[in-house]
Amino acid sequence: MNTVFLESISTQNNDNTIPQSQVQVPEGELHIPEFFPVVKSLDQVVDVDYTIPGCPPEAHQIGAVIDVVISALKNGTALPPKGAILGANKVAVCEECILEKQEKLIQRFYRPYEIAPQASICLLEQGLVCMGPATRGGCGALCPKVGMGCRGCYGPLDGVEDQGARFLSAMASVTDVGTAKDEEHTTEKNIQAVMDSVADPAGTFYRFSLSHSLLNRARQTNGAGKGKMNEPHQH
Repeated sequence: MNTVFLESISTQNNDNTIPQSQVQVPEGELHIPEFFPVVKSLDQVVDVDYTIPGCPPEAHQIGAVIDVVISALKNGTALPPKGAILGANKVAVCEECILEKQEKLIQRFYRPYEIAPQASICLLEQGLVCMGPATRGGCGALCPKVGMGCRGCYGPLDGVEDQGARFLSAMASVTDVGTAKDEEHTTEKNIQAVMDSVADPAGTFYRFSLSHSLLNRARQTNGAGKGKMNEPHQH
């Protein structure tokens, strides 16, 4: 809220006005949604029969799902079990990606504007954040094919509880932070340097999966300019 309404370099808000859930205006009282500390996905609010992942889902996958429904209505074909994820694969995006993996280690990560990636080499091994190892396939690796790292919009693979944590493991496997002979403080310093090169790790690793992650919440600000996390709700 502070960033958007008070601190942005393009913001002109001399009165330091922050949107409220109820505001009195000449025409009456306005009601706008309240911001909650816990981020919820659609299926955590309403009952969802099926999920078609993607941002957006691919047209041919939507068509295939519609064909299944039509077949069930016209021919009595059994529908997939409720809660199924349709129009996606059970393997990672990396399995569909044509970019070559060379098991190359890197020492930092780059923002997309900081580097022109080689067309045929794995983006992660070039220091670009690519969520392919932690993301369900089915898109045909469209983003990596054009030099843009996977953003994770198909969600985690089956059995993966936390997509961001899964990606951190993959990221660690390509990161050069020294050798086993190095002092512990040196290794920690190198690890911190790598993490410092990733802008907004939480927003990057959980762009589409925060509500289903172990984090499960947005950062809250209590008081003027004091970044604090509220106490977690009991579940």
